[in-house]
Amino acid sequence: MLPVAASLIIVDEPASFAAVAAEKLAQIIRASGDRPRLISLSGGSTPFPVYRQLARILSRDSVGNKCYWMQTDERLVAANDPRSNQTGIKSSLMSGGSLPQHCFIPAISYELPSDGFTISHQKICENYALALMKLPAKIRPPAPIDLLILGVGADGHTASLFPDTDWQSRESSSGFAVFTTVSQPEARLSLTLSRIMLAREIVFLVSGASKQAVLEKIFFDSEFSSPAAYIARNRKSTWLIDSEAASGKLKTLLEKI
Repeated sequence: MLPVAASLIIVDEPASFAAVAAEKLAQIIRASGDRPRLISLSGGSTPFPVYRQLARILSRDSVGNKCYWMQTDERLVAANDPRSNQTGIKSSLMSGGSLPQHCFIPAISYELPSDGFTISHQKICENYALALMKLPAKIRPPAPIDLLILGVGADGHTASLFPDTDWQSRESSSGFAVFTTVSQPEARLSLTLSRIMLAREIVFLVSGASKQAVLEKIFFDSEFSSPAAYIARNRKSTWLIDSEAASGKLKTLLEKI
């Protein structure tokens, strides 16, 4: 196994992954004490069930009222598009009304022009940074994000940092950038790598057999270069992995620890 800063947790029963992951996230959130905390949310089929469970857990006490939620990344599609991450967040974490709706700050809350040229990518980034300035002063940018939730794609991308883009070098004053990749039909807004690396806590949620190969590369292949691999090797992070995503090699290693 490569030298990594990651803490790996394998959930034996895939059916219980959402519940176990939600409990872990709630534990991290509660550790922030009584102050407001900012949580950055990624989208996808793995985190949305976790968010539903998390909302139920946080609604049991007052900690949910101290949480503010932002997006790690977003497709440049209409705010109500079924493929947008904010649609999935609203239908999971924010459904049922157990958490304050106004505490979720969506990345795109306005109509994007159909021609794609009326508003620049830089302006989209600046608009979101400006929206986040409405957060309580203690968690307002450039304060570090308290908890950053990430996933990993089969190509090793995380957030919307893709291997075939300039993900390592892209910087901006807003902390966001728009990336265009050949593997996706539309451009994506994302936190930059440097902004991600400043988060107080980083948690990866990974499930499904389709992720076995990329996890094998991240943790055992020194030649594999990808955004997720970079973070695993250079930043303290927690990886919650279900048993279907964990390869036999990874399971065997953890059993020996």
